[in-house]
Amino acid sequence: MKTSIEKPAEILARCGRSFHLASRFLPAEARDRSARLYAFCRLLDDLADDGLATAGETDPAEELSVLARTLATSPLPVAGLYRSLGLRQEAPAQALVRTLAEDTCHVQLRTETELLRYSYGVAGTVGIMMAEILGADSVDAAPHAIDLGMAMQLVNISRDVREDAQRDRVYLPTEWLSASTEATQLARDPSLAWPAVLRALDRAEEYFESGFHGLRHLPASCRRGIWMAGRVYREIGQTLRRRGPQGLATRAVVPFWRKFSVAASCLLRPASRCVWQGKVRHRAELHHALQGCWGANLPS
Repeated sequence: MKTSIEKPAEILARCGRSFHLASRFLPAEARDRSARLYAFCRLLDDLADDGLATAGETDPAEELSVLARTLATSPLPVAGLYRSLGLRQEAPAQALVRTLAEDTCHVQLRTETELLRYSYGVAGTVGIMMAEILGADSVDAAPHAIDLGMAMQLVNISRDVREDAQRDRVYLPTEWLSASTEATQLARDPSLAWPAVLRALDRAEEYFESGFHGLRHLPASCRRGIWMAGRVYREIGQTLRRRGPQGLATRAVVPFWRKFSVAASCLLRPASRCVWQGKVRHRAELHHALQGCWGANLPS
């Protein structure tokens, strides 16, 4: 595994710059636990990509499957890091690890439902864990936390079309792409995915809106930091839109001046004008694909 877990704050600073910027505006304890959660997720990503890199343990999918069942007892450092978070529910972390176990080789999602369930597995689950770490005060927080995580993942998928295709992974569903579009084609010409990228970004906007409305469930001291993280991440999607289809050939990066501008607007905007003001019920239709997923608000 490539990532050390000795200093989670350094991992966050090096690998999660947008989140690191926002974490500076969280209370100290929340900042520390958030960094540990980020390091836990990063270590899982490394394990999915590379395995443990020790003799006799060469199948990342199997290693992750075992880890999903043994988070509470495994001697692996990544499991110890998870336990240090002291989370009440293990189900979100187990779902995260199980999803990553399915993500270790060729991937070709077929439908929007598969895309949304995948986004829940790798990011909605993290939203649930983050909400608890930050002290969310209501059972109604989980669906909104799921949505903010899923929104960020949909942006990730849109940004990384070419990189993922080079690893034989296509997360944009086949039903959104031309019938003949495969990973090898997207690796050569990611602009072929542009209509599907726009659909993913449009879906992300719906989930961002819901996620931001859920910030009212967080302690007041944490709201602006998480709003900032979401706004800065949403800006990646806006950057993609501005660049157009040819921009998919290289990784979209939000310039520092733009991050600073978004961060400043989050800090300076009067609380009375913030998106979390007022009680907005969660839209259950956003979770139509999440049958059986912990914390989902399923349509009746």
